[in-house]
Amino acid sequence: MSVAIAFVCKENLKLSNNYTSKCKKNINFWSKKFDVFVLTNNVDEFKDYKCQCFFDDSYYSTFNRFDILNELQKKYEIVIYLDSDEHFFIEDLVLDELPEGIHSYGKWVDTWGNIKSLDYFKVWRQHINVDDDVYFPWESVFVLKSNNLWNSTYDEILKCKLISRETEKQATIDENPHHGAERCEAIGLYVACQTTNFPLHLNSVYAAQFWEKRNNMKDLKAIFVNWTKPFFHKNDAEGYNKIKMSEIDSDEYNIIDYELLIQKVAVLRAKKHIGRTKLYTDTIGYEFYSKMNMLGLWDEVDVDTLNQFDSDNSEIVAGKFWTTGKSIVIGKQSEPFVFLDNDFIVRDELPKWIFDYDLVHTHWEIQRGDFFVSDKQINDIGGLEDFAQNMLMPNTSFLYINNSELCKEYLKKHLDIIGRKYDYIPEWLWLLADQGIMGYSARKLNVKVESLENTIYVSYPEIDTSKVGCGPFWVKNPQHIEHQQLNYEHVWFTKHRFKTDLEYRNKRILELKNEISILTENKFGKLKLI
Repeated sequence: MSVAIAFVCKENLKLSNNYTSKCKKNINFWSKKFDVFVLTNNVDEFKDYKCQCFFDDSYYSTFNRFDILNELQKKYEIVIYLDSDEHFFIEDLVLDELPEGIHSYGKWVDTWGNIKSLDYFKVWRQHINVDDDVYFPWESVFVLKSNNLWNSTYDEILKCKLISRETEKQATIDENPHHGAERCEAIGLYVACQTTNFPLHLNSVYAAQFWEKRNNMKDLKAIFVNWTKPFFHKNDAEGYNKIKMSEIDSDEYNIIDYELLIQKVAVLRAKKHIGRTKLYTDTIGYEFYSKMNMLGLWDEVDVDTLNQFDSDNSEIVAGKFWTTGKSIVIGKQSEPFVFLDNDFIVRDELPKWIFDYDLVHTHWEIQRGDFFVSDKQINDIGGLEDFAQNMLMPNTSFLYINNSELCKEYLKKHLDIIGRKYDYIPEWLWLLADQGIMGYSARKLNVKVESLENTIYVSYPEIDTSKVGCGPFWVKNPQHIEHQQLNYEHVWFTKHRFKTDLEYRNKRILELKNEISILTENKFGKLKLI
């Protein structure tokens, strides 16, 4: 029985080689069993690997996988397409038991909700007639045998492909054209298969056996939070939160332009390097992102969690506890996840060591000055279970959590703090209710904890380093285990410069816009199949 394994690997190598390196691992595995083919824009990358290449330097399209399937089905009895950006390893594949069709691993994704506002979608919808509740196959395995339905199905796919090309020309460039295009094309695939009755397998066990993600990366999501209620209580704000909102002289919810650019890059990078993305916001946040044509950035958007919290907790002093929305969302998670602040940009794949821990956070902190909290101060507000005056505080701008009990304990402590009645709310309390209690919870449960950085942040450092005994900005963490570092940027450290240095701000805005363009367009030129 003749069998071919097919991949599509099209990547801008000036930006990254993640897909290419993963594809090579797949080739090494499958070439020991079957003939392997790759449709790629970087043929030279695979010259030393046991595979044959189709050269294609056109814009990446969902339909590319069917181009290579169509070529190979003329010569092979069975053709299997696998995504190149994950590891699909299975030693004992039984070909006779593998049904033909599109095999979706896990859930199918509700498509319309997050892309209706995109220009690409609006043009595409003029050409494709489907209901609003259509779903499309996510992370699929495609199996093609000698089926008399294939030719008619491929004809339908080619029609959708032509519509896609025309749609691309007509649509203006929105916040995430590739994201919108990929989902619209997937719907075209769905329509083509439904038209010809080509088999579609939901929650397929056959797809599942191919899908071997490393460690706990299965279904891992990167979650983002935007709770808008603090915006409408600006008069209660203090410190950084007050400075942050002082630039917006309006009663209508808004986000500073450069903050919005930072957020876009953070989400696009998370999608590229981590996986699926989810936004938790409220109705006002949802409407704002819809107005800004940004809802298509995330794979999922949840408004129920924070809307319900606001409804049940109307007395919360949002201007003081301005990160409470973040804490509520983290506390309600039940599966392994990554949380990222909206200004935390991951620029590479997460190192494997992270998944050996219950909690990984950005770095530890030593609080001094206004943010040092003593036993007396805690007693003055009624005490706090598990408080440890001299304990380091974990920075929570990045979190990987793989322990639901930790989330529950964290949520319990947070609700306790924000639910009390106070004559005066000191500024240090919001930080303790955000970061401090994560450390107390981890210590109470004795979970396995590590940080990304091997240094400890020291608040209120002395700026003039020439002085004797200068208070440092960072100190070495003697308990840190040296690991592969994660490449990231936490823009919080340069936010003050964004606000005060116009030349720097303009330079960074141009860099951010360019990065967004690279991450979303990623075009390579004209189609050339050889």
